[in-house]
Amino acid sequence: MQLIKKIEISYLRSLHKAVIDSPGDLNLLFGRNDSGKSNVLRGLSLFFNGVTEPGRDLDFALDFSDIRRKEVKAVKGKQFISVRVDFNVPSNYRRSLGDTVSLKR
Repeated sequence: MQLIKKIEISYLRSLHKAVIDSPGDLNLLFGRNDSGKSNVLRGLSLFFNGVTEPGRDLDFALDFSDIRRKEVKAVKGKQFISVRVDFNVPSNYRRSLGDTVSLKR
């Protein structure tokens, strides 16, 4: 059973919004330099471990997206970083939990 259904990372460093739909058992991240590959891993680490890198807590001034920072100033919006993971629920728990459970940090 595929446990993770979807990953959504918002406003973390260079990632304005990144969505990974239906990740498999093994996933490869590839792309040009400075395209956000490491930031996807930082987002996952933030979600599962509470830190963006081992031994370093979240530094909002460094980790908040520069693009979002400019948008927020223009419209006086909220500053936040979020990582949301949608999990597929095993069949024996679906009656009480439904098909999907979403957690957002």
